[in-house]
Amino acid sequence: MIVDAGRSRFPSLRVRLLVPLIGTSLVTAILVALFSAALGNWWGRAAAEEQFKRIEKTLEEANFPLTAPVLELLADLTQSELIALDSKGEIINATLDDVDTVLLQKVWRKASSGLQDQPTL
Repeated sequence: MIVDAGRSRFPSLRVRLLVPLIGTSLVTAILVALFSAALGNWWGRAAAEEQFKRIEKTLEEANFPLTAPVLELLADLTQSELIALDSKGEIINATLDDVDTVLLQKVWRKASSGLQDQPTL
């Protein structure tokens, strides 16, 4: 049996070395990008949650009335939408534009009743 030295079953040594190396590099780069995106998303959400908790704590401790103009200024300062509630949970003021307050009240009651059902630590 004669084997043609110019035509082997396997590609050149260069291809046999580069294909696995490039393939592994691409898979690694994709995995790093996915991990970075997930971690960045988690960090962003955690930072936003912490910011909202600080805003809520500050406003709960405020000794000034949360009138519509004050609420608008605070919303601009914090770059968020705010809703002021009285002690019964009724909406006093809100910075949400073009929102039906009756609908907003229904949503708030539903959300707050769901929160009360959650166990606290």
